[in-house]
This record gives sequence, C-alpha cells and structure tokens, in this order.
Amino acid sequence: MRLYISYSEINSLISSANMPMKLYSMGSECFCVTYDPGSFLPTLSLYLKEPVVSSSFIRFRYDSTQKLMLKAAHFLSVLPSGISIDTDRKTLTITPSGLSVLNRIRQKVTVEDFRIYSDSLYLEFSLS
Repeated sequence: MRLYISYSEINSLISSANMPMKLYSMGSECFCVTYDPGSFLPTLSLYLKEPVVSSSFIRFRYDSTQKLMLKAAHFLSVLPSGISIDTDRKTLTITPSGLSVLNRIRQKVTVEDFRIYSDSLYLEFSLS
C-alpha cells in the first residue's frame, strides 16, 4: 500500500487519537515534530531527517537543542508507546506495532519505504 499524506492530514489523525503532537514541513529533506509531554516539561521540538526503513521500524536522525528535555522525557516515560529516542546516537525510532493508533487495524504493519517531501510524507507499507 502506498500513502502520500499531507502534514495537515497527519495532524488531523494525530489530533483524533488525542496525541499532543504536530508535524511541520521543513523542506524536502526534513520535517519538525513538536510534542507536548505535559508533566511540567516544555514542548519538545525535533527536526527529523534521513529516514532508515526496516520492516518493523522507521528510524530518523534528529536535530534538537533540547537534549536535557529529551533525556527527561525518555526517563519519565512520557513518550507515546511505539516511539523511542536514543539521545547518544541522536535517533528517534517509530515502531508501528507499538503505536496505539495503529492497534485498531488489528494487522501487522510492515514498513517498506518512507520519504520526506515539502508538502507531504510518503509511506509504503503492507498489512498482514
């Protein structure tokens, strides 16, 4: 299955899942994700780039000036399930099988490709 989805469509889906996140285009090689973890922590902003795709995850390199906040968010477990951050390697990993928003599908999601465009994101995947 191939999916081109605009940033506004993604934000609508995220909002309907009651996740405090938003995505913004930063050009054709990078996009920004903001996450409001609550719990007295400020909003986190990550600039994601260079996606690496495996059948079970998508991993991005990130830029952020909020290293301390990222460590706190990871330590306090305020990140949504299915999303992990490695602050030493500066990577963010999304594991579709761990995302509650995809649990409604009740099928295994296998990621095949992911690309960043200035107006949308491209995701190729299969369901089994």
